[in-house]
Amino acid sequence: FNVVFNNRDDHCKNFSFLMSQNGQWKLSPAYDVTFCEGPGGYHQMDIMGEALDIPRQALVKLGTQEAELSAQEVDEIIGSICKVAIRFSDIAHDLLPGQIQAETLQMIQNRIAHNIHLLN
Repeated sequence: FNVVFNNRDDHCKNFSFLMSQNGQWKLSPAYDVTFCEGPGGYHQMDIMGEALDIPRQALVKLGTQEAELSAQEVDEIIGSICKVAIRFSDIAHDLLPGQIQAETLQMIQNRIAHNIHLLN
């Protein structure tokens, strides 16, 4: 998600857990996920050593080595995120009509398109 949607302010404080009343831990809902160019265009957290123009291979390596997913599962996740991301400006325009300037939507969509291109 962060790579495709250009959330470059991704850092370990954006991940947390919640404990239920019976003491069970679970991942908290997502928060602080928004478009951000980042200092110099770099992600705060690298993906397998890559922090600028992150290639698909780095995401596949992360998914297979660290999350114990198959390469096919990683590809499916990347594909599903890209399917939504490519329509970002249309979705944002429909959900928030007139609330985001056209130039801003275009800039965000262009960055998303660039990130998707790097993943293909």
